[in-house]
Amino acid sequence: KFNFQKKNLPYKKLKYVYFTISFRNVFHGSGSFHDLDYIKIQNIIFNFLRSNTSELLYRAHPETLIGIKKNPLEKHLNNLNFKDKIKNGNICIFDTTLSSAFWQCIQNQNPIVLIRHYNVDNESPYLDRLEKRCEIIDISDPQQTEEVLNNANFKKISNNSIEKSNTYYDNFDNIIV
Repeated sequence: KFNFQKKNLPYKKLKYVYFTISFRNVFHGSGSFHDLDYIKIQNIIFNFLRSNTSELLYRAHPETLIGIKKNPLEKHLNNLNFKDKIKNGNICIFDTTLSSAFWQCIQNQNPIVLIRHYNVDNESPYLDRLEKRCEIIDISDPQQTEEVLNNANFKKISNNSIEKSNTYYDNFDNIIV
């Protein structure tokens, strides 16, 4: 299993929502994930978040399911509707920007943590704005996901995401989603 160090105490006052894409091969710039590799990475991220938080909601987006046998995370799916999950300033965590949920959370001014693999969005004309608006964890080699997260200071990441959402009011309103 995963050996995340609990060097960061759970950040109990905050609620987190982890959104993932639940289907298809996911393309990330110069590389792509096979479905099963992507599911493994989602599980690593979920276990990291669960070990560092006391209130974690998990939501696959869109709502297609592949079954617990293939993706054990599905037993943790939360049934709150999308609007309830993004209200009240919940910190939203994404592993891709290729989701309407991501852009809705941007427009809602939620604090956002973006876990980027393969440096997705490096060529995006919105990269500077994303860096100002979201706290980004870059992972250039997906096989190092667990190691990178083990060395992350989750309390600092959470605080930075809140600070950016409170001080940088770019809701990307000129982007059509």
